[in-house]
Amino acid sequence: MRKKLKVVVWSLCFVSFAFNLLAWGGLGIHREFAPRVLDSMVTQAPIALIYIYPGRSIVRAFGLQERAELQSERWFGAGYPRMRENPGAAVETLFTHWTATAKLSYYGCVVMLLVGLYLSATTPQPLRTFGGRH
Repeated sequence: MRKKLKVVVWSLCFVSFAFNLLAWGGLGIHREFAPRVLDSMVTQAPIALIYIYPGRSIVRAFGLQERAELQSERWFGAGYPRMRENPGAAVETLFTHWTATAKLSYYGCVVMLLVGLYLSATTPQPLRTFGGRH
């Protein structure tokens, strides 16, 4: 049971990490919003930087720019008009206008990583009794 749980947890972690790399990488290469977001992410959302910088490189390396920008627009597109109006509040706008899928993937990846590390680090110990066979 524990092995199956570890497989499920690690699979969910990697899938959500891949979606995060794609969507945040698409935001990181966006011509209009990338400079605004990257300037303020350093102090306001350090977890997002884990997704943006490698995501940009991976998106460019595999030629997924159009797909990444489309995924980014799906997740964060509701906040784009407000980011045009108030460029100084780009990060706040992103985090108030993102979809439920984006929230689940953003936080779920970190939670699944921690759960997976816990499950991998703690292994069940065999029960030893006095005078029992070993």
